[in-house]
Amino acid sequence: EVAGCTNLDVRLVDGHTRHEGRVEMCSNGAWSAIAGSSISHHVLGVICNQLGYPSEWGIPLTIPIFGRGTLPVLVGGIYCSRSAVTLQNCHSYSLSSSSSLSTFRFY
Repeated sequence: EVAGCTNLDVRLVDGHTRHEGRVEMCSNGAWSAIAGSSISHHVLGVICNQLGYPSEWGIPLTIPIFGRGTLPVLVGGIYCSRSAVTLQNCHSYSLSSSSSLSTFRFY
């Protein structure tokens, strides 16, 4: 854990309620947003589970209704097996920073 951020932790920020917001992930000891292109519906379900929601509750949005934020955005790929319940059970590849944006809403 570095500065209150444990690798592969996730959080929702800038939502109107605690059930929605931009998804951020801790990578190499720092918070970053996750590019929507990096997230399959299955990985989104894993993120929902990790946040304490049912896996089917995540809805990716194509417009930045929760703002762009000021953190770097991770792009690349995240692969989770069908048995994965948190991102700690998944693999990432080619993650790098970009100016892209990821916005998700949880209901």
